[in-house]
Amino acid sequence: MEKKTKTTNEETTFTQKLIKALGNIRGITKDGANPHFKSKYITLDNINNAVNPVLWENGLYLTHKTSAGVLLTEVTDGVDSITTEWVLT
Repeated sequence: MEKKTKTTNEETTFTQKLIKALGNIRGITKDGANPHFKSKYITLDNINNAVNPVLWENGLYLTHKTSAGVLLTEVTDGVDSITTEWVLT
């Protein structure tokens, strides 16, 4: 038996906004360097500069939650809508 879930218009609107925004985000270049591992990475500033204008045009915004541990700091990113109260992580 197929299980059906009901979505609200607000959830559909959020999904549609997110899909539209994701379609307009172009490649983000790696602008940070980790000399210890001899690797490059994308900084949060570069992510914000590339992603925020596109999200804002669609009524969305990017969030960053940090949590510090003994050996590392973890960053969890999310997207939220101005009209909703839930976050994708």
